[in-house]
Amino acid sequence: MTAPVSLRRRHPGTVEHPQAEIPQVDTLGLMNSVLSDDQLQELRQRLLQMQDELRQSLRERSAAAAPVELDQTTQGRLSRMDAMQGQAMAQAAVRRAEQQLVLIAQSLRHLDDEDFGACEDCGETIAYARLQRDPCHRLCVPCAQARELA
Repeated sequence: MTAPVSLRRRHPGTVEHPQAEIPQVDTLGLMNSVLSDDQLQELRQRLLQMQDELRQSLRERSAAAAPVELDQTTQGRLSRMDAMQGQAMAQAAVRRAEQQLVLIAQSLRHLDDEDFGACEDCGETIAYARLQRDPCHRLCVPCAQARELA
């Protein structure tokens, strides 16, 4: 007769199954105890797609973020103020896209680490559906919610 397998609880209402702890080898020969080879490859493709889309978006927004012309003879005061507001919004969007590109580059480097897909706070596996939506997530939902409330 075998001894019962214990299940660990780290977050209220969640149970970690012992099978999730079985390490799997990825295509580079590194150990990844969180995600399968296929999942890692899918996330790599998603990150590369996100990177391409952001780069394209940055190219398109560069003209909108250009300085507004100060010639009041060709443009009225309200039109210029509207153009300046549009420029500020475009510059903010460019900054956000650049920050996202940095996160994507970090995630692409981190993808080959053995702990990719594990929450940085608690070590639990981040839900694969969450990683599919945004592979840059570094926290599981309970830890992300806890940080937001703190």
